[in-house]
Amino acid sequence: MLALYHVDREELIRIILAQHAEIAIRDRQLAAQAAELVQLRAMIGHLSERLGKLEQSARDDPPSSTGTPHGMPGVKATETAARGARSRKRREQGYGRQRMTATERVVHALVVCPNRATPLAGGSIKRTREVIDLPLLQVIVTEHVYLERRCPVCGNRCVPPPELAGW
Repeated sequence: MLALYHVDREELIRIILAQHAEIAIRDRQLAAQAAELVQLRAMIGHLSERLGKLEQSARDDPPSSTGTPHGMPGVKATETAARGARSRKRREQGYGRQRMTATERVVHALVVCPNRATPLAGGSIKRTREVIDLPLLQVIVTEHVYLERRCPVCGNRCVPPPELAGW
């Protein structure tokens, strides 16, 4: 870096003129690059339009009897149509969410028959529902067990409705 405080006036003018010339050169380069960018964007738009037309014609045209595909090069002939007809191979394992071990269990059961007002006892599990609460510190998993009980008088199977007050 020059010590500009100790340079005379003529030297400062020469430095300013040199910087002005360099800025003009950079401005011309920038304008040329901006014009090239406009051309390249126009070319990309044109090529994208052509590609879309080729893909559309490849989808619309059935493959010829010789087995060579129409449209884009590299598209496989009739293998995709034959592959779509086969049924999908079943997985050995389901990939749904695994149930967690319940930290709390709430049993829902009716005490009396809603039709006869007869006391109910015993029962079997009709359905379960897992509710996952995510507090800041600890996960609480509550398993709601709905017991189906049979009325000894009318034989009606009684299941309590789901209590969704928290939802």
